[in-house]
Amino acid sequence: EETIRKIEAQLERIRSTNRDEDWMLDNVKIEWLDVELENLQVLAAELPSHLHAKLAGFSHEVRGQYGVLIVIAWAATLSAGLIFLLFMRLSYVWVFKPLRILIGGSRRVAAGEFNYRIRLDSEDEMAELAKAMNDMTARFQEIRDDLDRQVQVRTKQVVRSEQLAGLGFLAAGVAHEINNPLASIAICAESLESRLCDSLGENDPQRVVVAEYLRMIQSEAFRCKEITGKLLDFSRVGPGVRENVELGEVVRDVIDMIGHLGKYQRKPIEFHQDGPIAANVNLQEIKQVVLNLLSNALDCSDDGGTVRVALDTAAGFALLTVSDDGCGMPPEILEHVFEPFFTRRRGGQGVGLGLSITYRIIADHGGDIEAHSGGEGRGSTFRVRLPLAGEKKEDIDYFHARAA
Repeated sequence: EETIRKIEAQLERIRSTNRDEDWMLDNVKIEWLDVELENLQVLAAELPSHLHAKLAGFSHEVRGQYGVLIVIAWAATLSAGLIFLLFMRLSYVWVFKPLRILIGGSRRVAAGEFNYRIRLDSEDEMAELAKAMNDMTARFQEIRDDLDRQVQVRTKQVVRSEQLAGLGFLAAGVAHEINNPLASIAICAESLESRLCDSLGENDPQRVVVAEYLRMIQSEAFRCKEITGKLLDFSRVGPGVRENVELGEVVRDVIDMIGHLGKYQRKPIEFHQDGPIAANVNLQEIKQVVLNLLSNALDCSDDGGTVRVALDTAAGFALLTVSDDGCGMPPEILEHVFEPFFTRRRGGQGVGLGLSITYRIIADHGGDIEAHSGGEGRGSTFRVRLPLAGEKKEDIDYFHARAA
């Protein structure tokens, strides 16, 4: 650059000399011009070497910068590759792997494995989604189990209702056909007893034996007549005449009536009621229900045992609970306790129709009855639900669906 400036200055001096028109006539100027031209020639000779040096320096500088750029480019490429690999790894760990686990878990749940739960160790949105899916699966499982239980309960109710309906038709025919012959047998046995006692002497040893057999015939005939009477009661269960009845009064009347029987006087009955509870029922049928439940509880209790009766309300229903601390029932008996002619009373008493009649009466009133027991020797509890007076049928159906 310094050489170029010197050349430009030298040329400027030469041009200024050329502005004088008579410079060619002046020897001094010509000599001076020769000197200047020589200097200019020297400077021009220096210019290529200067440019060569500059270009060489520029070449070294460019090569250095090019090397730096290549290093930077390779570093940038490697960094980009590492970043890409890290991004793919994090995407797999944070997105693709959890999604694969979620999809696999969803397919297992869709296949019916409601016990399966999705497990993610992260604490991000994927884990929240997995938790939501687990909650949904748990809810599905509860609904499935509840529906299965409802199906089982409804199936048992339908089977029991069909059994009771079929038995009702059979009972009506059998009872009518048997009652008259039984009455004849009892009357004839009683007549024979009076005639034989007159014809046989008081000291005749056969008199006692014959009288005993005749009394046995009468007793069994009346027992059979009692069974046919229960069969008729069973077949006659139906809507009947219903009215609003205060259930507490019904329970107290039955307790007062049954408390006077000698075999139950050493078995106290406790009754609890919070307030008046009315239901639209057939009075005589509900009395029969309470009587059947109380007599069963008392027969299953030992002397000194207590029977507890409670009357309450819940969700538009009257709840009657009869509990005892008697012999209790194992699960295999609980399954059949409402079936006709099924009985496990002490001493073989009863014909097994009381609870069947009770079940049918409660069902005809739009209610339900349940039996519970902790096992043999741990007592039993019967719970009856009856619609309160004024309850709509839609509300009753809804409650049954929820309760089942």
